[in-house]
Amino acid sequence: MTFPPARDSIEGVEAISTSPGRLRPVAFEALYRRELEGIVRIAFLITRSRPVAEEIAQEAFVTVLERWISLANPGAYLRTTVVRAAVRSRARTGREHELLRAERRRDVPEPGVDEMWEMLGELPSMQRAAIVLRFYCDLPHDQIAGVLHCTPASARMLTH
Repeated sequence: MTFPPARDSIEGVEAISTSPGRLRPVAFEALYRRELEGIVRIAFLITRSRPVAEEIAQEAFVTVLERWISLANPGAYLRTTVVRAAVRSRARTGREHELLRAERRRDVPEPGVDEMWEMLGELPSMQRAAIVLRFYCDLPHDQIAGVLHCTPASARMLTH
């Protein structure tokens, strides 16, 4: 049986009820629509894998929704969650990436492969994340430091 969407509230937060007992804040849906593409792109730039980036983004949105009521800045929490998950994912698959890079070196490069993209792929995951946050997201070093749990000086060092 399908239930029509109905308005409800959770502790003063307007929500949409898609079925009995399942409430979703309206503001969360707006955040999802507004941020999904950019969040997937950030994860992709760090992981270099579209499927992994999409999975990381979806898991991050689930985490944000679970903590929605307690979050002062859901967008910042979302970005931080995505960057940390992407860095962890890249570190876990580091050995895989080493093997793929060795294999690519033996292959003839594809026409139009961007040399900068390849160089970015060679960087350690924390440095790669810092560069993505600085030059793609245009974050200042103090915000990068907050996302990566390091000092602003370390964030500056990672981006140079």
